[in-house]
Amino acid sequence: MLLYHGSNVAVEKPQIIIADRRLDFGTGFYLTSSYEQAERWADLTMQRRGSGSQIVSVFELDEENLNP
Repeated sequence: MLLYHGSNVAVEKPQIIIADRRLDFGTGFYLTSSYEQAERWADLTMQRRGSGSQIVSVFELDEENLNP
C-alpha cells in the first residue's frame, strides 16, 4: 500500500518529535492514502512556512506486517 506525506521538505526517514504543538490528532507523523490530499497539504505547508517547495513524500507499507 502506498501512503503519502505532504510538506515543504522531502522526508526520507520519518521522526516523531515530541513538541508542545496542538495538532488535530496529537503528536505523530501524518500520512494519507490520497496523493491529492498530500499534494494540497504540501501546498498549504509551503505557503504557511514561506519556504521550501511543494513535496509529496511516498512510503510503501507492507500490509503483511500489520497485526489483525
